Amino acid sequence: MTFFKRFIVLGVGLSMIFMAGCSKEPVADQAAALKALNDAKAADADVYASELYNSAQKLYDNAEKEMSQQKSKLFFTRNFSQASKMFKEALTTAKNAEESVEENKKMMKSEADDLLAQAEI
Repeated sequence: MTFFKRFIVLGVGLSMIFMAGCSKEPVADQAAALKALNDAKAADADVYASELYNSAQKLYDNAEKEMSQQKSKLFFTRNFSQASKMFKEALTTAKNAEESVEENKKMMKSEADDLLAQAEI
């Protein structure tokens, strides 16, 4: 193999390794998770579905930390897959929290009405 061919093969090989290590930041996942958290909070999920909401917030915070850690690494060693996964989990959990609000409000109201009825007896 000539020097030129070896140079090309080496360059292609290094480029493939380099590109495999490069990972894009999950900004779309981050934005979607943040929007879901904000929507859940606006629906009072932090009050009426606090466990789910707090879990979603914790997942989001951990994903942000993971993303920050990956950003501090050399660009060809970055891997944002774990951060992306956590953002997606935060999104799902925040949506579940928001969906639980109305049912939990009704349940809390029913419990309060029962307590009032018992107090009147």
